[in-house]
Amino acid sequence: MAKIRSTVESAVRAEAEADPAFRAALLADPMRAIQDRFGVGAIADLRISVIEEQPSEIVLILPSDQRPPLLTEAELDATAGGTLYNTDNCPG
Repeated sequence: MAKIRSTVESAVRAEAEADPAFRAALLADPMRAIQDRFGVGAIADLRISVIEEQPSEIVLILPSDQRPPLLTEAELDATAGGTLYNTDNCPG
């Protein structure tokens, strides 16, 4: 589960860094922003908090020993992007 969480967090951070509108939406309503951007349905009993760290502070997150998974494998598969290239017909 840690790898799934890390993958999801990386994808969300990358989107937030690349798109100021997504970053603003993420700060305003994290779950809705993630649902809208990645096409994920509501995840029962999960709350997502987003904190924008300021230059003059350090934000430490201390995880619980019993954290629920962020996304199931099926939910992650549904959100994962990518492209499959077929090179069979390429010259060279």
